[in-house]
Amino acid sequence: LSGSSSTTITPFTVTVTVYASSTLNLPANAVVCNGDNVSGLTFTSNPSGGTFTWTNSDNTIGLASSGTGNINAFNAINNGSNSITSNITVTPTVNGCIGNPSSFTISVKPSPSVILPSNFSICNGDLTTATNFSSSPSGGTYTWINSNPTIGLVPTGSGDIPSFTALNSNSYPQTATISVTPSVNGCIGTTDDYIITVNPTPTVNVPSNFSICNGLITTPVLFSSNPSGASFTWTNDNSLIGLPSSGVNNIPSFLANNNNNSPIIANITITPTVNTCIGIPSTYNITVNPRLSLGADLSIDSCFSSAVNLDLLYNTTGLTSNWTINNIPVLNTSHITTSGNYQLIATNSNNCADTAIVKVHILPKVIANAGQDTTAIIGEPHQLNGSGGISFEW
Repeated sequence: LSGSSSTTITPFTVTVTVYASSTLNLPANAVVCNGDNVSGLTFTSNPSGGTFTWTNSDNTIGLASSGTGNINAFNAINNGSNSITSNITVTPTVNGCIGNPSSFTISVKPSPSVILPSNFSICNGDLTTATNFSSSPSGGTYTWINSNPTIGLVPTGSGDIPSFTALNSNSYPQTATISVTPSVNGCIGTTDDYIITVNPTPTVNVPSNFSICNGLITTPVLFSSNPSGASFTWTNDNSLIGLPSSGVNNIPSFLANNNNNSPIIANITITPTVNTCIGIPSTYNITVNPRLSLGADLSIDSCFSSAVNLDLLYNTTGLTSNWTINNIPVLNTSHITTSGNYQLIATNSNNCADTAIVKVHILPKVIANAGQDTTAIIGEPHQLNGSGGISFEW
């Protein structure tokens, strides 16, 4: 054909490969506790050979907001009081084809805390109140350890602590640290402590029994305790001795009294209190002896030719006695021929004493004088004048 051309077409083949949509094999939803180590998470695809991108809806759990490939191990975090659930969305890519995203969850439960009682003190022998724990979040179970079983509480236990009899046989306070660990929903919480102090039963140091004489003033009685720092109450079962029937703290000096002829005894019972713990009462006694009475002082006039026997003036049978003059012992008390003030000091078996004073006046020798010789007339009165005395006999 004139004016025409021809084109030769060479045949060729095109191969088109259509890949199926990839799917993702996910791990199961995970529930962990705050602080747990979450093992690495490995993803697989179908068909195999995929690459992966992922997002995390809540990075406060300790995992980044997004990443590629598998998820490395991490420490789960939850500093709140409620569980946190985060959605992990993973998208696979195989042979350049992006697959459908899939999700799983990681839930992080909080670390429980235990609500403890305040530290408290109790006295030896007293019964404690049962201790009931609570937790946040609620619903906890508990284990506890007691650092000092000598207070009367066993070394370990679970649940609440029942009442028990507090013990302390020492003279100083005993302390025990109670460490409590809570567990809620399988998560073990932080151990927390409180302290129980068991105070000992105080004792009082009392004076020895003592005696005193009627009319004397006692020495003040100062009490002390073990442990120290006590306050005291006391009772007196015989106020006739001059001491009131009751009082607090130390006993002041007082005027001992006994108007009887025989000793009287009072029992003084003291009760100490330290740190609100009432101690064991202790008793001592005070004996008030009747005062020794020798009798009244004397004044004696004795003739020059006579002697005064001091031993006959007072009854000193059964007494310890001695005579003095001007503080000098009298050696011969049965023959006193010198004027002066003689003092008798006598003490009985109860150590009660009395004194007496004897004023001895030795009269001078009398020299009688009948006067001059004189002549009298019979039948007429006549005056005779004697001298040398204050009275005369003719």
